[in-house]
Amino acid sequence: MNTEIGERIAAARQATGLNIKNAAGVTDIKSNKLEEYELGTEKPTLDDLVKMARAYHVSTDFLLGVGRNETIDITGLTSREVTLVRAIVKDMADKNRKLKATV
Repeated sequence: MNTEIGERIAAARQATGLNIKNAAGVTDIKSNKLEEYELGTEKPTLDDLVKMARAYHVSTDFLLGVGRNETIDITGLTSREVTLVRAIVKDMADKNRKLKATV
């Protein structure tokens, strides 16, 4: 099994500040199964992949290594705050593209 998927799953979990036990509670996936996914000894089911993506605020594509699309939980933000967050992300992406073009 490809350990890159497991590494991305572990990194996404850690980025949310969850340990395995907490992640098991949030995702409704047994902790030993989560450990197997993270170690790369077991392939995640489609259902479990979706549960982890939602809990860790990333896309399933990100967990699978198909893309870098991470999600940001905007629950509780006003529409103005959401607009500002989008503008900040766009500005940073534009800046990074310009930097890459000069290198």
